[in-house]
Amino acid sequence: MAAIPVSNIIGAPVSGFILDHVHWLALPSWRWLLVLEGLPAIVGGLVTWFLLPSRPAEARFLSAREKDWIVTAIAEEESRKIGERLSALRILAHPRVWHVASVSFAFQIGGYAFIFWMPQTVKSLSNLYSNTVVGVLVMIPYLAGLAAMILVSHSSDGRLERRYHAAIPLVVAGIVLILLGAVSSPLLSITLWSLAYMGIAGANAPLFALPGDMLGGAAAATGIALITSIGSLGGFVGHSS
Repeated sequence: MAAIPVSNIIGAPVSGFILDHVHWLALPSWRWLLVLEGLPAIVGGLVTWFLLPSRPAEARFLSAREKDWIVTAIAEEESRKIGERLSALRILAHPRVWHVASVSFAFQIGGYAFIFWMPQTVKSLSNLYSNTVVGVLVMIPYLAGLAAMILVSHSSDGRLERRYHAAIPLVVAGIVLILLGAVSSPLLSITLWSLAYMGIAGANAPLFALPGDMLGGAAAATGIALITSIGSLGGFVGHSS
């Protein structure tokens, strides 16, 4: 999960630099932005295919004792999940799955506001900001969000509690996003964007730990796919509105 804000911490200033300075082969900079930022994803996919183990038994960096411990712990967790007792088809109608899916839908509406609108909002605050400067400023909320994600996730794991660790940061993020609509000060805007993303990022891991906590077996794939799909529709609605 931490890779999400980290990717934006790196990507925001890099994107601003590309938009300002890369105009090779008579192509506009926004086209180079797509090409240059798409290539690492392709390389990462190939590296993942060859290096990422599919299960603990295949992890060469674990000892035999560590592999056995992980396999046993996973088996104990799976025995306590509702998915082991329900078919994949029944999972699609399970109210708890739809509850998490609806939260994910609303969560993604707010989450995509950062991707689509934060750079434009920051740039609109002053006509003196170049794309490079905007990229550096946009990096600040992601740094704050990374810290919040680690702290909230650590607290959630330590207390073995998910709901309030997801709900409270999301409520805070929603209130701050509403306040952003009336802000014109660059300093206050970046501060509020930082607080909002701290809420979004802080809720990320506890929220998406819920499906894994309650679903097991083959039904887990169905439930998580449904939750992810409904959540992605939230991103579509948020962008369209």
